[in-house]
Amino acid sequence: MYNDRFKPIDTDSFWNMILGALSKFFSKLFENTVVANTWHFLIYGLAFLVLIFAISKLFGMNFTNLFYNKREINRAVEYETIEENIHEIDFNTLIEQAISQGSYRKAVRLYYLKTLKKLSDKEIIDWQKNKTNTDYRYEIQQSNHASAFSEITTIFDYIWYGEFPVDQDLFTQTENKFKQFINSI
Repeated sequence: MYNDRFKPIDTDSFWNMILGALSKFFSKLFENTVVANTWHFLIYGLAFLVLIFAISKLFGMNFTNLFYNKREINRAVEYETIEENIHEIDFNTLIEQAISQGSYRKAVRLYYLKTLKKLSDKEIIDWQKNKTNTDYRYEIQQSNHASAFSEITTIFDYIWYGEFPVDQDLFTQTENKFKQFINSI
């Protein structure tokens, strides 16, 4: 009787009740051998992946080829070789070659570089190898060519940097916009 009378009142907070319920739930969950074995499998699998990652970094291995097609990686590098002086490039020949090979993205890039060359020749922009398209937009903003240049720059950015797929019909439309702009300079 003494114990019942002076037994402390259960003053568990709401938070303690939630933690207690979660504790009971997880203890019952791990009593099941299938669930416990699954957790062990996941933990060992994660440890194995961490070990493989650490070994690959230790030996400088590159697993990029497992997730990316080698041709896709090389394709991006292939077009980066056109970074010499734009005043020394025969754009008409290179554009014809790109079109005949079906490399419409490359042809769009060549048209854009040809546009920059024409603007530089007319002293509308000061072409520099390290300038960005935004730099050229800023330079040309006071010119009456600003809106048309902004439009073809946006098209170029979507196609080249956004890797937007270009078929023959889209290329024909894009080519016409570039030719109109170049002729208007």
